[in-house]
Amino acid sequence: MGYVFEHGNETIWGPSIGVARLLLASIAPLENRLGIKSGLTEYMSDTIEVDFAQLS
Repeated sequence: MGYVFEHGNETIWGPSIGVARLLLASIAPLENRLGIKSGLTEYMSDTIEVDFAQLS
């Protein structure tokens, strides 16, 4: 079982739980330190919505 990264109704990445948690744990401090949003929003325990507008 892994995480699902989605944009709209499209799955764009399906990493393992460990890889996804490492990515999210690395991004959170950067968001706080820089005061910007990453564009990744966890809306279920294993699903991340990717907002391309915030990523760019």
